[in-house]
Amino acid sequence: MARPGYDETLERQRKRQKCYRHNQRERKRPGRDDIARVALHWMLTRAAETDMLGHLEKIGDVLIDRLVDQGFARAEAFEVFGGLIDKYVDESWSFRRKPHLLFPEAPPPITT
Repeated sequence: MARPGYDETLERQRKRQKCYRHNQRERKRPGRDDIARVALHWMLTRAAETDMLGHLEKIGDVLIDRLVDQGFARAEAFEVFGGLIDKYVDESWSFRRKPHLLFPEAPPPITT
């Protein structure tokens, strides 16, 4: 059973987080994950463009080791990293756009 006041605390936290996310969107302020995604895309495509594929292997080894240190499965991390290389390098795939930043007046998506 929840402690008295626990539900109220959770509700305050939800409201605060919703307000924080809304403010971040309004300011078009990138988050840590946005920067990490752009940095990874740049590193992978730059290594491929400059024919430094050996560096991709080193980058992958370091990233996969760090993911394993966090508890992820090595084979799964390797598969995901390989998939990103395939998409970014072999298929010239860019990352997902942020339509809420490009079209801030658009109504929010409907979620069910």
